[in-house]
Amino acid sequence: TIVGGSSIIHGDLNLENALVGPGGLIWLIDFAETREGHVLYDFARLGAEVVAHILAPEAGSPQAFLSAWRQNRADPTTLAGTLFALPARLRPDAATASEYELCLLVACLGALKHENLDALARACLYLAAADLATRRP
Repeated sequence: TIVGGSSIIHGDLNLENALVGPGGLIWLIDFAETREGHVLYDFARLGAEVVAHILAPEAGSPQAFLSAWRQNRADPTTLAGTLFALPARLRPDAATASEYELCLLVACLGALKHENLDALARACLYLAAADLATRRP
């Protein structure tokens, strides 16, 4: 059981549903799955998308991904670090960070079912989930 906050969520937040417009403003589209849900669901799902579609291809190999993932997660100036800094912007407590990491772990494992992922993306999602699992208390 996970005790966490509930709110109205997008429900399908992914890279294709976030558009960058003039002036760098971000527009969200496709609210067909909007519903009440866990406050961190959208961020975790978007995090898994970032792992699969940005960080994995950027790394080029599972080994390079895991090394960069571990090195950059504490640096909020990197994309991986930004993923880990998100919960503090919502609620600045240690429980939120742990809760988010669990949500991200589940989102990475859940993303493995998508047929549009190549072997590198799948390997990196699995490695991210495994690394997050080793950090669990």
